[in-house]
Amino acid sequence: MTNIRKTNSVEKLKNALIELLLEKDYSEISVSDITKKAGVSRGTFYQHFLDKDDLATTIGENTSQKFRNILSKGNLDKQDKILESLDYIKTDAKHFKVISQAPHVEFSKTVRVLLERLVTTNVNLKNRIKQKSKITDDLIIEAFCASFERIISAWIESDFKKSPEEISNIIVKLEELFL
Repeated sequence: MTNIRKTNSVEKLKNALIELLLEKDYSEISVSDITKKAGVSRGTFYQHFLDKDDLATTIGENTSQKFRNILSKGNLDKQDKILESLDYIKTDAKHFKVISQAPHVEFSKTVRVLLERLVTTNVNLKNRIKQKSKITDDLIIEAFCASFERIISAWIESDFKKSPEEISNIIVKLEELFL
């Protein structure tokens, strides 16, 4: 029973911060605002988190981990895997929108680093990018990943105006330049 209550409190706090971030800037939000929105006490908040930065970081890490799990299931050059990742982002749009705007989470950097790890650990993909571009330096991998990340970030920033299918097609066209 205690674990269920703990899980519920943590989820309420996470959701409260996300909701508040849709209403106002991060710097304007206090722990009191979060606890009031969540319907929990300040004591409960501090049982789970050091401060609002700790809570925001936890949300960011959870969201990034989910995204990482989806992207790592398949190659970045497979349109169905790209579409699956974009569908996930769209399904969890509110979280991704908020996390992408939280400066201390560094969402763009996190996504770029994740993409770079996925590409560099896939030797075949890495070599295809270098061979197609005729650039053997690893900077080409960074350029590819930065382009991929920027498309995703711009999509989130635009409040998902285009469908996951449209974004997937744009990414595939970008990949054709590199692959």
